[in-house]
Parts: sequence; structure tokens; C-alpha cells
Amino acid sequence: MDAESQGWMLRRAARICAAAMRSARGLARHAQPRASLEARSMLRHEDYSREHHMSAHSMTDDDLVAAARAIIRSRYAPGRHAVGCALRTRSGRIYLGVHLECHVGRVSVCAEAVAIGRAATDGEGGAIEAIVAVRQASATDEAPGVVSPCGMCREMISDYAPAAIVLLASDDGPRRVPITELLPEKYRRDG
Repeated sequence: MDAESQGWMLRRAARICAAAMRSARGLARHAQPRASLEARSMLRHEDYSREHHMSAHSMTDDDLVAAARAIIRSRYAPGRHAVGCALRTRSGRIYLGVHLECHVGRVSVCAEAVAIGRAATDGEGGAIEAIVAVRQASATDEAPGVVSPCGMCREMISDYAPAAIVLLASDDGPRRVPITELLPEKYRRDG
């Protein structure tokens, strides 16, 4: 990708993330950001984010991946936060999350669960249109890779939004997969 295209993608990601970053500001108080000055400055542009709210119809899947990458690049902390998630609701709102790593692995929380919790807190947990998670391999990783949700996250996505689309990696960009394909024959309490 040439420098002009990269610049365009960064500016577009900044516009997309600005609205979502406003909701991530509470997380910023507790994280140990290892982000570039540009990524950190996006967190302070609350007025900018109000002016550039994007609707679900104008935001592409690539934009959603860019939002997930932006949040993990700005919050990456070895041993604490290496996976970021972005989800889009039918209303066009974007919710972000980072995974919370703990010394006792079973109390760690996936980024998808954090993002879904944020959406549910705002009353939009069942309105998830699309969701994506990315993993940052190191502090110098410029393009965190799209990762598939774990089994527990597949269950949670399916419980909250059975019509949701999960974005997975492919050579041609994000591949759209219905959550029902990632979790066939799902367990149901009602039989």
C-alpha cells in the first residue's frame, strides 16, 4: 500500500474511531497506553467525534476492522491487553473493547465480551450487526491481524445477537460469516 493510501486509511480510521473512542475514554483512565501520539490524541477529540458520527450504511467492514485495530494499538499492554474488538449495531453505533488478561487465565475476559457488555449497557446488546476482533502481536505491530472468536465468544455473540455477522480474515479483506455458521447446533436451554 502506498503512503497516500495509508494516510487516507489512517484518516478514515480516525474519523470512524472518534465516535467510538468517546465511549472508550473511561477505559483510558485504567489502561497503560503504549500508543502513538496520534492514537492518544484521538481520545481527546470528543467534539470531533460528535461532528463525524457515521451511520451503519456509510461504515464498511474495513472501517470496523480499522476501529478494532485503532483501539488495540492505543491500549496494547503486554500481559494485559493484546486483543481489541469493534462491533457495529443496527443503529450505527460502534462499541469497542480490549481483552482483560489476568494471571489466573480463567478470569481473563475476551475483548468481544467487553464490547458486547458496553453495547448491552447502552441497551443495544441485541442489536449487533457485525463484530470483529484483532490481535496485536507486539508493541511494534502496525497491522494487528483479524482473529476468529473463541468458543465462549461465539456462544455470547449468538446469545445476544443470533443474526450477527462475524468478520474473519481472508486474502481479499474481511470475510462476512453469520454467527450461526460458526456455532452450528447451538445449545439451547428451551430444548
